[in-house]
Amino acid sequence: MSILSLYAVRSKDGKFFKNIGYGGGGGKKSWVDSLDKAKIYAKIGQARSRVTFWEKNYPEYGRPDLIELVVEKINVIDDTEVIKKNKKKNLQNAIASSRRMVEYYEKQKYGDLNKTKLELEKLQNELKNYD
Repeated sequence: MSILSLYAVRSKDGKFFKNIGYGGGGGKKSWVDSLDKAKIYAKIGQARSRVTFWEKNYPEYGRPDLIELVVEKINVIDDTEVIKKNKKKNLQNAIASSRRMVEYYEKQKYGDLNKTKLELEKLQNELKNYD
């Protein structure tokens, strides 16, 4: 009894299809040698449409094969330590960001205060000229 079926597309020369994105992806290859770099489909219809596309538009390469990957075993991964580490890092980043914001606002406040003091002195000096 299988738990899950996934699908891939394999060419006649044994290479696997990889989705390279819109516009060709900057010279990336559509076909890769290893299954771990291939596009894996969760639904058979998605993989079938790829096979149909290649057969219809590039018949000179032959009809690609539709490969079914059957998952029969599930391993539970305990990543408690990784999650704790990430939460701690995110908390430290949030604290550092808050500190920077506090410093920024204090600097802005004192900057405005100093600017206001200079303006006050300038106006007072100007007022002395009228005495």
